[in-house]
Amino acid sequence: MTLLGPFGLNGADGNRVAVTSKRGQALLAILATSPRGERSRSWLESTLWCAKPSEQAKASLRKELSNLKKAVNGSEPALLQADSSRVWVDTDQLWIDVFQNTGSTGEEFLEGMDIAGEEAFEDWLREKRSELSGSSDGSSLPAQADAGLDASEVKPTKLAIAVLPIRMEPPKPELEFAAYGFGEELINRLSRLRWLPVIARSSSFALAPELTDPVAAGQALGARYIVEGSLRSSGSGFRLSIGLADAESGQTLWNEAIVLKAIEDPDAIEATLDGLTAALDHRIDHSEQLRAIGTTDRNPDLLQLIWKARWHLVRLTDEDIAIAEGLLDQAAELQPNSSEVMIERAWLTVRKLWLSRGSEEQIRALRKSAQAAIFADPSDARGHMIAGIAEFWLHQPLRAEGLLRRAVELNPSLVMAHAQLGSSLYHKGETEEAIETLETAIRLSPNDFDLFFTEGELAMAHLTEGNLEESIVHAEASLSRRAAYWSSHVARINALAGLNRMTEAKAAYAEMLAAQPKFKPHFIDWLPYLDVSRNAALKDGLNQAATYTD
Repeated sequence: MTLLGPFGLNGADGNRVAVTSKRGQALLAILATSPRGERSRSWLESTLWCAKPSEQAKASLRKELSNLKKAVNGSEPALLQADSSRVWVDTDQLWIDVFQNTGSTGEEFLEGMDIAGEEAFEDWLREKRSELSGSSDGSSLPAQADAGLDASEVKPTKLAIAVLPIRMEPPKPELEFAAYGFGEELINRLSRLRWLPVIARSSSFALAPELTDPVAAGQALGARYIVEGSLRSSGSGFRLSIGLADAESGQTLWNEAIVLKAIEDPDAIEATLDGLTAALDHRIDHSEQLRAIGTTDRNPDLLQLIWKARWHLVRLTDEDIAIAEGLLDQAAELQPNSSEVMIERAWLTVRKLWLSRGSEEQIRALRKSAQAAIFADPSDARGHMIAGIAEFWLHQPLRAEGLLRRAVELNPSLVMAHAQLGSSLYHKGETEEAIETLETAIRLSPNDFDLFFTEGELAMAHLTEGNLEESIVHAEASLSRRAAYWSSHVARINALAGLNRMTEAKAAYAEMLAAQPKFKPHFIDWLPYLDVSRNAALKDGLNQAATYTD
């Protein structure tokens, strides 16, 4: 198997084995470079088909394995094998170029490999290329070899983030305070996330200047994630560059460049810090989910259970929610009084009740769970957010608004708190502020897992305000991410009907039923409008579309 340069596979007779599928090539390359030549099915599904729902990803992996086995398993023992939970290759049958000490070839690992839309695979590919570029013979050298760290100074990395001092480039003593202050304030913002431990400024800012390599810095500080950046003059303003690296692999996970017109503008600085914190929250959340789902530890610890649960939870299928619930039950058995477990179980309940339009009794139980989470950690914005959602669903708009505003106050980067606050505002008729709040949620995290929800709520808010064309735009954006989200279908159908585009409205109604066959008009009664005539108006719009004849 050749992985340096384009993918290649030759049989024992020297003849080329045709593997034409990009995902098939990627799957073989992943297995060949993995410990023991194996990966869990769930890890492969989330890496090569992360954009698909869970069931479709499983089916796609089964089909790809079937095709690959026909191509590569010409004799016994089979090269490619799988069971119900794992997939592996018999590495004893393989000669793999990246493991041979043949000197540098100058060729890129999996040259030309690209699978559109598969962010998790791109992350893996970047990480492997980074590892292999670390030495001239194609092997992966420990990144700390040149860092000058004594063995006693190396700490095992853990789930934590460290922010290194923001550099002023080129150095300008009169502006050093701005770079220093930006890094210090970013640490303060990250500490509000609660689930992510943050290394104290006194440690990260005191790190020896020569420890610029993220792996060396992470080992010195005991942090899995390293943030570094620079501030430089750019025209009439400043350019702030921020990057996030995985300290275990040295891989760059994310970076962003932001132009600031002035470093004395507090509003601009606040907005920038909020956006950076939300982006780091989202990127590390995604990374930890993939890390957890890729492990096959038979005795997972608390954090592994929580992150595996979160991976399943964002898929929003009944099967995945049941798996997430089982994982969080295991976590609760390990640490029943953990505030993090309380939060995650309450959030799982939010997902379940939202999907099933839960009863008032179930929502009251959710409120009680959220209040317990607030008591366990009053500084965690997520507890206040979940309690606010429960009050919102119980038609208590003033209580809901107060709790959601408190959540935003505690953590201005909590994207879902902004989205839920915007939702509660338009349901009580305050559409102008609702639209502004929902747009803030999108600005903070334009690639958020729940962006379909925020776009859908914007569609409903614009519909309520009478901005029918805008409503359609946001409904389409929502449905492009989650085709079965009936609320966005309802907004789109009503907006089209309001514009008297009845042929399109009727087609949109048919599209909704095809995507969500279980939908019934009485679902709309569950939406907690303060003015219940809004519920009736939405159902009337659906009826017009359903009964329209040319």
